[in-house]
Amino acid sequence: MRYIDNDELDSNNVFITLDSFLLSEFSQGKLGVAYTRDSTIQSELLDTGVTDVSNTRVQKSIAPSWQRTLSEYTTLELGYDYSDVSYEDAETIGLFDYDIGTFSGTVSRLLTEFDYLSATFYYTAYDAPDAQNEFDD
Repeated sequence: MRYIDNDELDSNNVFITLDSFLLSEFSQGKLGVAYTRDSTIQSELLDTGVTDVSNTRVQKSIAPSWQRTLSEYTTLELGYDYSDVSYEDAETIGLFDYDIGTFSGTVSRLLTEFDYLSATFYYTAYDAPDAQNEFDD
C-alpha cells in the first residue's frame, strides 16, 4: 500500500490463502490455511477502528472442519479455527502478540420439510502472554 503524502506509512502486504475440500457420500471436510503480512494501519483500523502507528502485523491461521450426515435427517459438524498474530516491535506500539482458537460443534435435525432443530456449542481460548491476560469462554 502506498501513501502519497507520507512515505513512512508505505507497506508491502502479503495475503496467501489455501482452501481445500474433500467430499464423500456422507461427509465433507474442509481445510483453510492463511498467511497475512500487512500494516497495522490497515489491519487494526479494520479490526478495532483504532490505530496510532504503522507497524508490520503477521497473522497465520488454520481452520479445519468436518461435516457428517448421520442419517437422512441428522448431521454433525465439527470445526476448529486457530490464529496466531504477531506485531513487529509490539512492546513499543501498545499492541500485543496473541493467539486465539475456537472449537465448534453443531448437531442439526430436520423435523419437517420446513423446520429443523440445531444445537451449537463453541469454546474459545485467547492468549496474549505479554499482556498478562488469558480468556477462556
